[in-house]
Amino acid sequence: MCWGVNSQQTDLREQLEREYESLTKWMLFGMLEYDFVSESMMSDENPVVENNIPLFRVGRMAYEVIVVPGCITLRAHTIQRLREFSVKGGRVVFMGRTPSYVDGLPSDEAAALARQAEHIPFEQLALMEALRDQRFLDARLLERDRPDDYRIFYRDIFPGSRINYLLHQERRDGPEKWVFISHAYRMEHDTEWPDL
Repeated sequence: MCWGVNSQQTDLREQLEREYESLTKWMLFGMLEYDFVSESMMSDENPVVENNIPLFRVGRMAYEVIVVPGCITLRAHTIQRLREFSVKGGRVVFMGRTPSYVDGLPSDEAAALARQAEHIPFEQLALMEALRDQRFLDARLLERDRPDDYRIFYRDIFPGSRINYLLHQERRDGPEKWVFISHAYRMEHDTEWPDL
């Protein structure tokens, strides 16, 4: 929808790209497992409930929470699936702007669904709080772990703060769960830290 005349669409297109990039960083460095789901990949599978937990199925994957991040348009099929998931008790979280188009045409359907679901601002803290119960792993700087020269390595990270430079991956292998944790950036004195 935003690939029209550059003089009319560039600002909005760039804003959407910045939001997408921010969301990706927030999820990665917030130690939250996530996938981006393409609307075109959604079939007609109904939401299911396993162990009293509503799950939104997409192919072989199943999700407890669906975040709809500041979209302009959604497909009617997507709204139908999200509504069914919400009715079964599933968590749908709209983040930032609510889509004002359905299948590319002006519509209030997404706004109506957003009123029934959770709606948070497009902000890192709001997202981290909304998904707190989905976090399997958290890493915070402890006072006792702080080296004397910690300000060199942990710029702007204070004791008790979430460490925002680790990446992790969680995988299941049968009954076993494996977790891989790594620094995202080289730990050097002259490291230029990203703004998250």
